[in-house]
Amino acid sequence: MFLKVRLGSVLIAALLRCFILTLVATLGTGAYAASDLVLFDGFEDNSTWRSRLVSGADHGAWFANDFYLGCSKQNIRSGLSSGVVYFSFDEKGEHCLSFTRALVSGIRMKGLSEVLVDIDPCDQNLAFEVVLKTANGGVYVLDREEVVGEGWRTLSFDVLGVNSGENLENAFIQELRVYVSGEDGTFYIDNLRGVGIADQGFSVSVLSRGDSIERLYGSDIELNYRITNNRGYPLVIDVESRFGSIDNEYLAEEGRRIIVEPYENADLLFTYDDCVYGAYFMTLKFSGDGDSISLDDYAVRLNDDFGTGSDGGDFKFGIQDLVMWQSREETILHNRFIEVLELDVVKVFITGEQLQPSRGRTRGERFFKVIDEYGDLGLEVSVLYTHRVPGWTQFRSSARTVPDDWKGFSEHSGLVGRLLSNKTNVRYVEFWNEPNSENYFVGTEKEYSKMLSVFATGIKSNSSYLRVVSGGLSGPSPYIDRSFGPEVAKVSSVDLFGYHSHGGLASYQRDYKKVLDLLGREGRRTANTETGEISFGAGASALNQAVALIQKFVYSMSNMTDEYLIWFTLQDYSDMDIVESGSYGLITVENSPKPSFASYYVLLRALRGTKFLSKVNLGDSVRAYAFTREGPERAVVVVWLADRVKPHTLQLRTEENTGSVKVIDAFGKEKIVYSENGYVEVEVGWVPLYLFTGTTRVVLDL
Repeated sequence: MFLKVRLGSVLIAALLRCFILTLVATLGTGAYAASDLVLFDGFEDNSTWRSRLVSGADHGAWFANDFYLGCSKQNIRSGLSSGVVYFSFDEKGEHCLSFTRALVSGIRMKGLSEVLVDIDPCDQNLAFEVVLKTANGGVYVLDREEVVGEGWRTLSFDVLGVNSGENLENAFIQELRVYVSGEDGTFYIDNLRGVGIADQGFSVSVLSRGDSIERLYGSDIELNYRITNNRGYPLVIDVESRFGSIDNEYLAEEGRRIIVEPYENADLLFTYDDCVYGAYFMTLKFSGDGDSISLDDYAVRLNDDFGTGSDGGDFKFGIQDLVMWQSREETILHNRFIEVLELDVVKVFITGEQLQPSRGRTRGERFFKVIDEYGDLGLEVSVLYTHRVPGWTQFRSSARTVPDDWKGFSEHSGLVGRLLSNKTNVRYVEFWNEPNSENYFVGTEKEYSKMLSVFATGIKSNSSYLRVVSGGLSGPSPYIDRSFGPEVAKVSSVDLFGYHSHGGLASYQRDYKKVLDLLGREGRRTANTETGEISFGAGASALNQAVALIQKFVYSMSNMTDEYLIWFTLQDYSDMDIVESGSYGLITVENSPKPSFASYYVLLRALRGTKFLSKVNLGDSVRAYAFTREGPERAVVVVWLADRVKPHTLQLRTEENTGSVKVIDAFGKEKIVYSENGYVEVEVGWVPLYLFTGTTRVVLDL
């Protein structure tokens, strides 16, 4: 393996350089003698900000809004992309949109004198506010700035004087507010930046991995990063890199010293040649100017010779993508990742208020466009209807509560059934997200069960094809009513009983047992509509997530009542949530595929289209599940050790003295093990393996 590092330098726009030179020379009393220029967000990484409606329409909280702030390759101000704001409302008048991003809020300033942002209003009347927060909890709203017309211009928000004429200490941007007029619109934003004394002299970002899909199958892995100098003088940055396979085998280590000019960027490209199939991680440490930044990253190389899973199985593999939060650019990229996986089902969410904001009007154009695009990829869709019923069915419009006009809600449910049945790839409709959690439903179990019954009856009045799933009940939590469920199980118009289960395999087995107890073990069909596991960083936790994914899907296929399972989620959402890690995804915030992406890719090709045969007895410490399918590789055994003990060798007896077994690991590496004296020996550890017996008859204790 050979390592190549390429270093380039990209100037920040000349406009910014002219501005900062003028600023240092002209700042008056109370300002800093010299100032740093800090780029909070250049909109270069294909990510989406968290959105929330502050005022102007009754669409409820953040769970589903028809507006976003993300990245776009259209109307670029500088760099590779710009930011874009899209909005669509049923109500006319002014709306206040709030956008937050954990990455931006994590950039702290020892002193802040000015905030700047580039805007192209695209011939709309807009207004902006920047909300700052300090380390001691103080919140300050900078003076509102208005803009109208066409073409790029820079808005300046004066921080001096907002706090009795003093500069704010340890301040950061808590949110960006935008006031829009009208029902629909799009405008562009770029280079959100601050002037003052930066808490850190430099920052590091992962450059957009939008083109990473083309490299998933190649033997070379490329990882690229950007160092930004916030200071007005050159910085010497030491970079330590370690690249290795996910099982902690370090393959390359390197140290570099880089000089980054004032207010400029230095881009680093790491290329690792001739990587075998598998999952990899990168750890980086950047040091300079008395500061230190650590960063974890991932890469995978997929086995494109492995083939594809076959159709015909009884079980469906799914994913949830938070598509109604995302920008159009990111949705297009995510669809390409989904296409690579070759899944069966994608889960998306919508609210009743969005589908039918008034009795005589339906909406959801963007939502239905997404469904059509999944259909073009050959995917079924599971629609999660959640968070709020239409406001016109309530005396006082309120999220997370039942309707008051039950007849109106019944009519609405029938309309939803008719709308969704027009989309032939919509197969499932799940009613509500975790109704046993006060975070998502405020009411009793009987109230929810009545609402579920009315909804399911309405759906089926217009569609015999759609399968209704009860809202996925969540496992133990301080916010969960654990007794919730018996009344839900009695609703006869529901096709599948939905449940959620996060954590590892043991948590799943515990939660599934409770589901069986609720249903009375009557053979009712179920669906695990949300399961996941977090990965805090590179190495062990990322490997743990990848392993948990395999084990949970194998268990779900073996329990014989689950019709499908949805992995939560396609992408990490930690950048949308300052408090929660949100690292449930198969790809990172920057759209880098994680080890779990590779393990799901391999799982789908090994087990899609198979039928569960039986558990296999290979010893007390071994977990083994046998599956079968039509074709030359008809038998597949998934095997792993129950505990993280030292790997040991399994002996599998063959009926003939000759023959072989193909062994594929969790990430796609394969080898052929030949029978000797009637036995095939396979070394097994806690990371699952797939054993393909082919034409060799292996004797298994089923």
